[in-house]
Amino acid sequence: MHYTVSQQWPDGTTIQRVSQVAQPVHHLCDLPGIELDTFYLHRPDIGLKEKVMPWLTEFDDGTPADRDSIDNNKFIVGEDGEMHWEGSIAPSGGPYHYIDMPIDVTVTGVWAFDFATGEKTFEPNLSSAVVTVDGTPTTLPVTYTPSTTHRGYFRIHNPAGFPAGKKVKIKVPFTTHVGLNGVREAIIRSEFYVSKNPVANPLSPTSPGRVGTDVANVRARVVSPNWSLNAPTSPIVFTTRAPKTGVMIGEVGQAIENFVRESRLSSYMRFITIELPPGYTIDDSLVLYKGYLVTSYSLKMNNSSSGSGTRTVKWDLDAIYQKSPIAPVASGKWKLPEENWNLRFQGTLRVDPTAPPDSKTLRS
Repeated sequence: MHYTVSQQWPDGTTIQRVSQVAQPVHHLCDLPGIELDTFYLHRPDIGLKEKVMPWLTEFDDGTPADRDSIDNNKFIVGEDGEMHWEGSIAPSGGPYHYIDMPIDVTVTGVWAFDFATGEKTFEPNLSSAVVTVDGTPTTLPVTYTPSTTHRGYFRIHNPAGFPAGKKVKIKVPFTTHVGLNGVREAIIRSEFYVSKNPVANPLSPTSPGRVGTDVANVRARVVSPNWSLNAPTSPIVFTTRAPKTGVMIGEVGQAIENFVRESRLSSYMRFITIELPPGYTIDDSLVLYKGYLVTSYSLKMNNSSSGSGTRTVKWDLDAIYQKSPIAPVASGKWKLPEENWNLRFQGTLRVDPTAPPDSKTLRS
């Protein structure tokens, strides 16, 4: 409520609004059944704090990102997340034995988003759900009944009844799934009500027995890495027996949607495998390049390359990266790649004097 005061002088002059006072006013409503205090998503895993640079923002400073500054509603495919409801049982009108949370997924844009068991975009893990009443975890089970891949309802049954006037917190973990190279986004709409007996049609707002009308929405987004592989497109031709140095064997990259104020570690290249035709060898030292910068690493082969017969040779890249601790990075090590990375590898090919002069294929 807002008050203003005007001042009137003896000569009849009035000075308008010489002072003002604001007073807060609270309108207390008796909400029936249950009040939904909050509905939100939580991502247990967080990345590293983004270190802003003048020309690039995809470096981190080695410390965890600020939970309050990141987008907790955005997930990488395969990640675990949590849905949270918090509400207050009405002080009168009970006892109520059921809490229902109908879910309706509205897809935004053109990306399909589904919600159910069986590796849908969000797959709830009901066996790990937790219901807390008045600060104490209970053994009350949470069930989910789908109507379609976009609609369904969670239900909690308490045979003893939910205590009047107490807080109820519900946590339902889930796992994200999405096709390769995909993005999924949706608005998840949740109702929240109680009933004394099981409601026959929980998805209908007019179904008899529902007590409580609160509704909340959260946005959810699931992203998947997009991998690229480039190999030599033209034959590598030997016109003499001299070795060929600096041969580009292949190039692998990953691209994924960036995260706000957060650097995420999602995947890194573990092995390089090359199949050599008979009569050809490759030196055991392979040179790796990060991105398109002049940053190289000389890597030794795990098994020797022979000139007789078809050979599959392999390099293990695991030792290159420093996985623990994340920072600071020790000399001779590379930090784990973040959302977007590119790796090129070059080597020296040799032909054996006994190799036939026909064309051969190098596979990587």
